[in-house]
Amino acid sequence: MTNKEKIAEFIVSTEKSFTLVNLWPFLEYILLVNIFHQYSLQKLNKYDGFIISKKVFYDYMPLEERKKRINKAKIEALLPYVEKLTDNVDENLLKDMYRNLSTVKFKKKRMLLLLGLAGTFDARKNSLSYSLNSSIGHELLHLASACYLGKNKGAQVGFRQGKGMVNIGGGLNEGYTELLSSRIYTDNKVECYHKEVRIAKLFEFFFDDPKDMQKYYFRHNLPGFINYMQQYIPRKKLINILAKLDYINQISTLLPGMAPFKNIQISLDLYRYFLKTNPSVKKRLAFERVLKENKLVELALNHEKMSLQRNVTPFTNNKIRQIPQGYSRRQVA
Repeated sequence: MTNKEKIAEFIVSTEKSFTLVNLWPFLEYILLVNIFHQYSLQKLNKYDGFIISKKVFYDYMPLEERKKRINKAKIEALLPYVEKLTDNVDENLLKDMYRNLSTVKFKKKRMLLLLGLAGTFDARKNSLSYSLNSSIGHELLHLASACYLGKNKGAQVGFRQGKGMVNIGGGLNEGYTELLSSRIYTDNKVECYHKEVRIAKLFEFFFDDPKDMQKYYFRHNLPGFINYMQQYIPRKKLINILAKLDYINQISTLLPGMAPFKNIQISLDLYRYFLKTNPSVKKRLAFERVLKENKLVELALNHEKMSLQRNVTPFTNNKIRQIPQGYSRRQVA
Protein backbone atom coordinates (compact mmCIF):
# COMPACT_ATOMS: atom_id res chain seq x y z
CA MET A 1 0.00 0.00 0.00
CA THR A 2 1.42 3.40 -0.98
CA ASN A 3 1.52 6.38 1.39
CA LYS A 4 -1.39 7.97 -0.47
CA GLU A 5 -3.43 4.80 -0.06
CA LYS A 6 -2.63 4.72 3.68
CA ILE A 7 -3.94 8.27 3.97
CA ALA A 8 -7.07 7.30 2.06
CA GLU A 9 -7.64 4.32 4.35
CA PHE A 10 -7.34 6.61 7.35
CA ILE A 11 -9.87 9.05 5.93
CA VAL A 12 -12.52 6.49 5.09
CA SER A 13 -12.13 4.64 8.41
CA THR A 14 -12.39 7.60 10.77
CA GLU A 15 -15.70 9.02 12.05
CA LYS A 16 -14.36 12.44 13.04
CA SER A 17 -15.92 15.41 11.28
CA PHE A 18 -13.36 17.20 9.18
CA THR A 19 -13.10 18.27 5.56
CA LEU A 20 -10.51 17.27 2.99
CA VAL A 21 -10.05 20.94 2.16
CA ASN A 22 -8.77 21.65 5.69
CA LEU A 23 -6.86 18.40 6.09
CA TRP A 24 -5.18 17.98 2.72
CA PRO A 25 -2.22 20.42 3.19
CA PHE A 26 -1.28 18.52 6.35
CA LEU A 27 -1.64 15.16 4.59
CA GLU A 28 0.53 16.30 1.68
CA TYR A 29 3.18 17.41 4.17
CA ILE A 30 3.16 13.94 5.74
CA LEU A 31 3.36 12.35 2.30
CA LEU A 32 6.33 14.49 1.24
CA VAL A 33 8.18 13.76 4.50
CA ASN A 34 7.69 10.03 3.97
CA ILE A 35 8.88 10.26 0.38
CA PHE A 36 11.97 12.19 1.47
CA HIS A 37 12.61 9.60 4.18
CA GLN A 38 12.41 6.73 1.71
CA TYR A 39 14.60 8.53 -0.81
CA SER A 40 17.20 9.16 1.90
CA LEU A 41 17.27 5.45 2.62
CA GLN A 42 17.84 4.78 -1.06
CA LYS A 43 20.79 7.15 -1.17
CA LEU A 44 22.25 5.59 1.98
CA ASN A 45 21.77 2.10 0.51
CA LYS A 46 20.01 0.89 3.67
CA TYR A 47 17.62 -1.48 1.93
CA ASP A 48 19.89 -4.48 1.52
CA GLY A 49 19.90 -6.63 4.65
CA PHE A 50 17.42 -4.41 6.51
CA ILE A 51 14.17 -4.63 4.59
CA ILE A 52 14.93 -7.50 2.20
CA SER A 53 14.19 -10.50 4.39
CA LYS A 54 15.81 -13.80 3.45
CA LYS A 55 12.90 -15.65 5.06
CA VAL A 56 9.83 -16.07 2.88
CA PHE A 57 6.66 -17.46 4.42
CA TYR A 58 5.24 -20.50 2.67
CA ASP A 59 1.81 -21.93 3.39
CA TYR A 60 2.09 -25.71 3.72
CA MET A 61 -1.64 -26.39 4.12
CA PRO A 62 -2.98 -28.39 1.14
CA LEU A 63 -4.65 -26.28 -1.54
CA GLU A 64 -7.99 -28.10 -1.34
CA GLU A 65 -8.12 -27.57 2.43
CA ARG A 66 -7.55 -23.86 1.95
CA LYS A 67 -10.35 -23.68 -0.60
CA LYS A 68 -12.80 -25.40 1.76
CA ARG A 69 -12.33 -22.66 4.36
CA ILE A 70 -13.77 -19.93 2.14
CA ASN A 71 -17.29 -18.66 2.71
CA LYS A 72 -18.35 -18.06 -0.90
CA ALA A 73 -21.50 -16.20 0.09
CA LYS A 74 -19.39 -13.65 1.97
CA ILE A 75 -17.23 -12.86 -1.07
CA GLU A 76 -19.81 -13.39 -3.80
CA ALA A 77 -18.90 -10.17 -5.63
CA LEU A 78 -15.26 -11.30 -5.79
CA LEU A 79 -15.92 -14.77 -7.21
CA PRO A 80 -15.98 -13.81 -10.94
CA TYR A 81 -12.56 -12.19 -10.50
CA VAL A 82 -11.25 -15.20 -8.59
CA GLU A 83 -12.44 -17.58 -11.31
CA LYS A 84 -10.82 -15.52 -14.04
CA LEU A 85 -7.56 -15.47 -12.11
CA THR A 86 -7.57 -19.26 -11.66
CA ASP A 87 -8.17 -19.61 -15.41
CA ASN A 88 -4.98 -17.65 -16.16
CA VAL A 89 -2.57 -18.58 -13.36
CA ASP A 90 -1.37 -21.95 -12.09
CA GLU A 91 -3.63 -22.61 -9.10
CA ASN A 92 -0.68 -23.98 -7.12
CA LEU A 93 0.59 -20.38 -6.99
CA LEU A 94 -2.69 -19.12 -5.50
CA LYS A 95 -2.65 -20.71 -2.06
CA ASP A 96 -2.10 -17.32 -0.42
CA MET A 97 -5.16 -16.03 -2.25
CA TYR A 98 -7.37 -18.76 -0.81
CA ARG A 99 -5.93 -18.24 2.68
CA ASN A 100 -6.58 -14.49 2.54
CA LEU A 101 -10.05 -14.90 1.03
CA SER A 102 -11.15 -16.88 4.08
CA THR A 103 -10.80 -13.79 6.32
CA VAL A 104 -10.82 -10.82 3.90
CA LYS A 105 -12.74 -7.63 4.72
CA PHE A 106 -14.26 -6.65 1.38
CA LYS A 107 -16.15 -3.39 1.00
CA LYS A 108 -17.04 -0.66 -1.48
CA LYS A 109 -15.93 2.79 -0.27
CA ARG A 110 -16.94 5.63 -2.57
CA MET A 111 -14.96 8.16 -0.50
CA LEU A 112 -11.76 6.78 -2.03
CA LEU A 113 -12.69 8.67 -5.18
CA LEU A 114 -12.09 11.94 -3.31
CA LEU A 115 -8.39 11.10 -3.40
CA GLY A 116 -8.50 9.77 -6.92
CA LEU A 117 -8.18 6.17 -5.75
CA ALA A 118 -10.09 3.35 -7.39
CA GLY A 119 -9.13 0.77 -4.76
CA THR A 120 -6.74 -0.23 -1.97
CA PHE A 121 -5.52 -3.40 -0.28
CA ASP A 122 -4.14 -3.40 3.26
CA ALA A 123 -2.14 -6.56 4.00
CA ARG A 124 -2.06 -5.88 7.73
CA LYS A 125 -5.84 -5.86 8.02
CA ASN A 126 -6.43 -8.16 5.03
CA SER A 127 -8.82 -5.47 3.82
CA LEU A 128 -9.77 -4.89 0.18
CA SER A 129 -11.62 -1.62 -0.46
CA TYR A 130 -12.74 -0.26 -3.82
CA SER A 131 -14.61 2.70 -5.23
CA LEU A 132 -14.76 1.46 -8.83
CA ASN A 133 -15.42 -2.10 -9.96
CA SER A 134 -12.62 -1.75 -12.52
CA SER A 135 -10.06 -1.78 -9.68
CA ILE A 136 -11.15 -5.08 -8.13
CA GLY A 137 -8.93 -7.24 -10.34
CA HIS A 138 -5.81 -5.22 -9.52
CA GLU A 139 -6.51 -5.28 -5.78
CA LEU A 140 -7.35 -9.00 -5.84
CA LEU A 141 -3.88 -9.65 -7.28
CA HIS A 142 -2.40 -7.82 -4.29
CA LEU A 143 -4.48 -10.02 -1.99
CA ALA A 144 -3.43 -13.15 -3.92
CA SER A 145 0.27 -12.37 -3.43
CA ALA A 146 0.18 -11.07 0.16
CA CYS A 147 1.36 -12.34 3.50
CA TYR A 148 1.37 -10.29 6.71
CA LEU A 149 4.00 -11.68 9.08
CA GLY A 150 3.22 -9.54 12.13
CA LYS A 151 3.96 -6.10 13.54
CA ASN A 152 7.69 -6.67 14.02
CA LYS A 153 8.25 -8.62 10.79
CA GLY A 154 6.23 -6.53 8.36
CA ALA A 155 4.45 -7.60 5.21
CA GLN A 156 5.36 -9.36 1.98
CA VAL A 157 3.10 -8.41 -0.92
CA GLY A 158 4.17 -9.58 -4.35
CA PHE A 159 7.57 -7.96 -4.97
CA ARG A 160 7.21 -5.54 -2.05
CA GLN A 161 8.64 -6.06 1.42
CA GLY A 162 8.41 -3.55 4.22
CA LYS A 163 8.62 -2.73 7.90
CA GLY A 164 6.69 0.23 9.27
CA MET A 165 6.82 3.13 6.83
CA VAL A 166 9.85 1.81 4.96
CA ASN A 167 9.57 -0.64 2.08
CA ILE A 168 11.27 -1.72 -1.13
CA GLY A 169 9.88 -3.22 -4.31
CA GLY A 170 6.67 -1.18 -4.29
CA GLY A 171 7.29 0.27 -7.75
CA LEU A 172 7.97 -3.09 -9.37
CA ASN A 173 5.08 -4.62 -7.44
CA GLU A 174 2.54 -2.07 -8.68
CA GLY A 175 3.88 -2.29 -12.23
CA TYR A 176 3.77 -6.08 -12.38
CA THR A 177 0.37 -6.19 -10.65
CA GLU A 178 -1.15 -3.84 -13.21
CA LEU A 179 0.58 -5.72 -16.04
CA LEU A 180 -1.04 -8.99 -14.92
CA SER A 181 -4.35 -7.23 -14.27
CA SER A 182 -4.40 -5.81 -17.80
CA ARG A 183 -3.74 -9.24 -19.30
CA ILE A 184 -6.32 -11.05 -17.17
CA TYR A 185 -9.11 -8.51 -16.69
CA THR A 186 -8.97 -5.64 -19.21
CA ASP A 187 -7.89 -7.14 -22.53
CA ASN A 188 -4.32 -5.76 -22.22
CA LYS A 189 -5.48 -2.22 -21.43
CA VAL A 190 -3.19 -0.67 -18.83
CA GLU A 191 -5.16 1.78 -16.69
CA CYS A 192 -2.52 3.05 -14.23
CA TYR A 193 1.19 2.85 -13.26
CA HIS A 194 2.25 3.13 -16.91
CA LYS A 195 5.96 3.70 -16.21
CA GLU A 196 6.08 0.88 -13.68
CA VAL A 197 4.27 -1.49 -16.05
CA ARG A 198 6.80 -0.85 -18.80
CA ILE A 199 9.72 -1.58 -16.46
CA ALA A 200 8.00 -4.78 -15.30
CA LYS A 201 7.73 -5.83 -18.96
CA LEU A 202 11.47 -5.26 -19.37
CA PHE A 203 12.25 -7.51 -16.40
CA GLU A 204 10.19 -10.29 -18.03
CA PHE A 205 12.69 -10.43 -20.91
CA PHE A 206 15.34 -11.76 -18.53
CA PHE A 207 13.30 -14.97 -18.14
CA ASP A 208 13.28 -17.76 -20.75
CA ASP A 209 9.56 -18.11 -20.01
CA PRO A 210 8.00 -14.79 -18.89
CA LYS A 211 5.51 -16.70 -16.73
CA ASP A 212 8.40 -17.80 -14.49
CA MET A 213 8.35 -14.29 -13.03
CA GLN A 214 4.89 -15.09 -11.64
CA LYS A 215 6.40 -17.71 -9.32
CA TYR A 216 8.32 -15.05 -7.41
CA TYR A 217 5.39 -12.63 -7.41
CA PHE A 218 2.65 -14.93 -6.11
CA ARG A 219 4.96 -16.40 -3.48
CA HIS A 220 5.91 -12.85 -2.41
CA ASN A 221 9.53 -13.91 -2.90
CA LEU A 222 11.53 -10.75 -3.51
CA PRO A 223 14.77 -12.40 -2.29
CA GLY A 224 14.29 -15.20 -4.81
CA PHE A 225 13.68 -12.69 -7.60
CA ILE A 226 16.84 -10.80 -6.64
CA ASN A 227 18.89 -14.00 -6.50
CA TYR A 228 17.63 -14.97 -9.96
CA MET A 229 18.37 -11.55 -11.45
CA GLN A 230 21.91 -11.53 -10.02
CA GLN A 231 23.05 -13.74 -12.89
CA TYR A 232 22.35 -10.72 -15.13
CA ILE A 233 22.71 -7.66 -12.89
CA PRO A 234 25.03 -7.16 -9.87
CA ARG A 235 23.06 -7.25 -6.62
CA LYS A 236 23.92 -3.72 -5.50
CA LYS A 237 22.98 -2.31 -8.91
CA LEU A 238 19.73 -4.28 -8.97
CA ILE A 239 18.69 -2.98 -5.55
CA ASN A 240 19.53 0.53 -6.74
CA ILE A 241 17.24 0.02 -9.75
CA LEU A 242 14.41 -1.19 -7.49
CA ALA A 243 14.90 1.82 -5.22
CA LYS A 244 14.75 4.23 -8.18
CA LEU A 245 11.56 2.58 -9.37
CA ASP A 246 10.12 2.98 -5.87
CA TYR A 247 10.99 6.67 -6.06
CA ILE A 248 9.16 6.99 -9.39
CA ASN A 249 6.16 5.23 -7.91
CA GLN A 250 6.07 7.51 -4.85
CA ILE A 251 6.85 10.87 -6.41
CA SER A 252 5.12 10.78 -9.80
CA THR A 253 1.65 11.62 -8.43
CA LEU A 254 2.91 14.81 -6.74
CA LEU A 255 5.89 15.92 -8.82
CA PRO A 256 5.63 14.26 -12.25
CA GLY A 257 8.51 16.31 -13.60
CA MET A 258 10.91 14.50 -11.26
CA ALA A 259 10.20 11.03 -12.66
CA PRO A 260 11.33 11.04 -16.35
CA PHE A 261 15.09 11.20 -15.67
CA LYS A 262 15.08 8.19 -13.35
CA ASN A 263 12.72 6.40 -15.73
CA ILE A 264 15.28 6.81 -18.53
CA GLN A 265 18.12 5.73 -16.21
CA ILE A 266 16.37 2.50 -15.25
CA SER A 267 15.36 1.72 -18.83
CA LEU A 268 18.86 2.14 -20.26
CA ASP A 269 20.49 0.29 -17.36
CA LEU A 270 18.25 -2.73 -18.00
CA TYR A 271 18.93 -2.45 -21.74
CA ARG A 272 22.70 -2.51 -21.23
CA TYR A 273 22.57 -5.53 -18.92
CA PHE A 274 20.20 -7.30 -21.28
CA LEU A 275 22.58 -6.82 -24.23
CA LYS A 276 25.49 -8.17 -22.20
CA THR A 277 23.90 -11.53 -21.51
CA ASN A 278 21.21 -12.23 -24.13
CA PRO A 279 22.27 -13.31 -27.63
CA SER A 280 18.79 -13.31 -29.21
CA VAL A 281 18.34 -10.59 -31.83
CA LYS A 282 14.58 -11.27 -31.79
CA LYS A 283 14.36 -10.67 -28.05
CA ARG A 284 16.53 -7.58 -28.34
CA LEU A 285 14.19 -6.06 -30.89
CA ALA A 286 11.20 -6.93 -28.71
CA PHE A 287 12.96 -5.34 -25.73
CA GLU A 288 13.54 -2.18 -27.77
CA ARG A 289 9.88 -2.04 -28.82
CA VAL A 290 8.88 -1.88 -25.16
CA LEU A 291 11.46 0.84 -24.52
CA LYS A 292 10.01 2.88 -27.38
CA GLU A 293 6.57 2.92 -25.75
CA ASN A 294 7.90 6.00 -23.95
CA LYS A 295 9.04 8.75 -26.34
CA LEU A 296 11.69 10.19 -24.02
CA VAL A 297 13.16 6.73 -23.46
CA GLU A 298 13.08 6.18 -27.24
CA LEU A 299 15.19 9.31 -27.78
CA ALA A 300 17.65 8.17 -25.12
CA LEU A 301 17.78 4.70 -26.68
CA ASN A 302 18.61 6.12 -30.12
CA HIS A 303 21.45 8.13 -28.59
CA GLU A 304 22.67 5.03 -26.76
CA LYS A 305 22.71 2.98 -29.96
CA MET A 306 24.57 5.72 -31.82
CA SER A 307 27.20 5.73 -29.08
CA LEU A 308 27.56 1.97 -29.36
CA GLN A 309 27.89 2.16 -33.14
CA ARG A 310 30.74 4.66 -32.83
CA ASN A 311 32.60 2.12 -30.73
CA VAL A 312 32.15 -0.76 -33.19
CA THR A 313 35.41 -2.16 -34.56
CA PRO A 314 35.92 -4.05 -37.88
CA PHE A 315 36.07 -7.28 -35.90
CA THR A 316 32.49 -6.98 -34.62
CA ASN A 317 30.93 -7.42 -38.08
CA ASN A 318 29.11 -4.10 -37.67
CA LYS A 319 26.94 -5.45 -34.83
CA ILE A 320 25.86 -3.03 -32.16
CA ARG A 321 26.38 -5.49 -29.33
CA GLN A 322 29.98 -5.92 -28.11
CA ILE A 323 31.60 -8.28 -25.66
CA PRO A 324 31.70 -6.29 -22.40
CA GLN A 325 34.43 -6.47 -19.82
CA GLY A 326 33.96 -9.20 -17.25
CA TYR A 327 31.93 -11.50 -19.55
CA SER A 328 33.18 -14.51 -21.46
CA ARG A 329 32.64 -14.93 -25.19
CA ARG A 330 30.36 -17.93 -24.54
CA GLN A 331 27.98 -15.77 -22.50
CA VAL A 332 27.29 -13.34 -25.32
CA ALA A 333 27.89 -15.41 -28.45
